[in-house]
This record gives sequence, structure tokens and C-alpha cells, in this order.
Amino acid sequence: MRNLQKIESFILENKYVLLYFGTETCSVCHGLKPQVQKLLSEYPMIKEKFIWVDDISEIRGQFQLFTFPVLIMYVEGEEFFRMARFVPIVELKEKLDRIMELSN
Repeated sequence: MRNLQKIESFILENKYVLLYFGTETCSVCHGLKPQVQKLLSEYPMIKEKFIWVDDISEIRGQFQLFTFPVLIMYVEGEEFFRMARFVPIVELKEKLDRIMELSN
């Protein structure tokens, strides 16, 4: 997504949203992305967007991004949790499982 308004609309239009922010030059961002995609395949109700911040100058300030990668989970338009820099997949899975438990 290359437009801040589209990102904000995406968050509001979907019940569960995971935004993944990274930079083109971040090797951790590129290495973690396929692991997150694989994990999210277990949660079809979560809509995800992978956003390279190099494309949108104002995005760092809008989402308070200081390091990368950053994953932000939204539930019904509200930020539920945020993970940055080092993102253990097991911990991410536990957090996503917890959200699914709470919504049932």
C-alpha cells in the first residue's frame, strides 16, 4: 500500500488487521516476512498488509515507527499490540491465539 489514507481505511474496514512495516534495506524485515506470512495462513480472518515505509514518507510519524520491522495488530480499528525489531514467531502466535480466544 502506497497511500496513508488507504492504510487507515483498511484498518477501519476489517475486524482483524495485522500491518507489517519494513524497509527495503532491512535484512531482518525480508527474512521475517515469509515466516509471518506462513503463520498468518493459519488465521484467515486476519487481513494483513506488508508495507515498505520507503514508499510513504509520512508513515513513520503517523504510526510512530522508530525501528524495523514493526508489526501492529488492530482489532476493530484499535491497536491491540505492537511488536518491533526482534519478533519471535512463537510469541506472535500466542498473541494471535489469544485474540481469537477473546473473540469467541
